[in-house]
Amino acid sequence: EDGIEEDNTISFNLAAHIHPVSNIIADAGGGQTITPFSQSVDLILPADVTASGFYLTNLANFIIGNAASGGWAGYALPILHTPLGPHKDLNFRPGNRLTKVFDGNTAHSTGWWWTHAGAIYSGGSLYFTDTDPTLLEYNAGRDQSKGSRSPCLVDKCVTANNCGSYCYEGERAWFKLTNNKVFLTASPGLNSWSGRMEIIHFETHDV
Repeated sequence: EDGIEEDNTISFNLAAHIHPVSNIIADAGGGQTITPFSQSVDLILPADVTASGFYLTNLANFIIGNAASGGWAGYALPILHTPLGPHKDLNFRPGNRLTKVFDGNTAHSTGWWWTHAGAIYSGGSLYFTDTDPTLLEYNAGRDQSKGSRSPCLVDKCVTANNCGSYCYEGERAWFKLTNNKVFLTASPGLNSWSGRMEIIHFETHDV
């Protein structure tokens, strides 16, 4: 979960009856923003307030044919601007990595805890706080400072030695989701605050 995990295959799995590990759940009613959650003794990974069937901090993997039933979201795709754990000092931005394959996945009976969660949710940001570089904080809602993706055909971490360098028009890329299906959700079938997503053959019912 450090955000550096790539080229793995997660295929044809079932995640069902997912609930938060404590009574702390990310919810803001109808609002788009949620007060960030900080790491604590009772919440070692703040992102657990959005316990979901599949939790993907790096999209450069092969996510194929999985099914999610329940959870805060079926598929949570949080944005990390830097890696976590022992890799936190790497010059690398997980949130900008492009999908290898995200195809043929389904989700249903999810998104009950927050109206903007989405069966597939590309949003939320996980980061170390500015005041304490060892303390994790998770913003589950719409985060316009740390919650954006800027995938680029050119790896700015390498070419500019600055992962936050501007990606010009001819360099921009999109992460792709294909042939996915969601149904019976209490929130949007798919929600993204993060930008630059290409959606192909997406099927949705009763959302």
